[in-house]
Amino acid sequence: MLRSSHLPFITYGRAGFEALAPITAVRHYSQTSPRQQRQRAINRLRAAGLKSFAQMQPEGRYLALALHANEHIKALIRGHHDGNHTLLAATNQRIMIIEHRLQSVQSRELTYDLVHGISCVASSTGTGVILQTQLGDFIVGRVPPEQASRLCTYIEQRRLHDTPAK
Repeated sequence: MLRSSHLPFITYGRAGFEALAPITAVRHYSQTSPRQQRQRAINRLRAAGLKSFAQMQPEGRYLALALHANEHIKALIRGHHDGNHTLLAATNQRIMIIEHRLQSVQSRELTYDLVHGISCVASSTGTGVILQTQLGDFIVGRVPPEQASRLCTYIEQRRLHDTPAK
């Protein structure tokens, strides 16, 4: 499909019709369009195991926009905290807690040195994850068991790897 910006401009001058070169903006290869950025973010969420329904929810859209360019999601869970839909994502740089409240999205970020521990708890009502931090405990319930175990394993490995030897 040809756009008008790709067609030459034709003017009438003294010598007759003259064709002028089209004016185009210079685009560097490192620049990406908003559509490409959005598609890249969706692909990152898909690769982390977030289902397409959850990607369209406010907490999924916020996570896609909040990720840095060199940040990768290592583990992700979606559940409930205090009756709100919650997304807890462990990336290679930080832990993000994104909560969808009535008409807003609340985000918290933690570094791995603030985490004291994490535990997965299975009960009759479902699996839950308890993230123990210096700021207090954060409990996410109604989580798929395989996602919960993957998150707990990754955060424990990261904590053990980042702990300085005494």
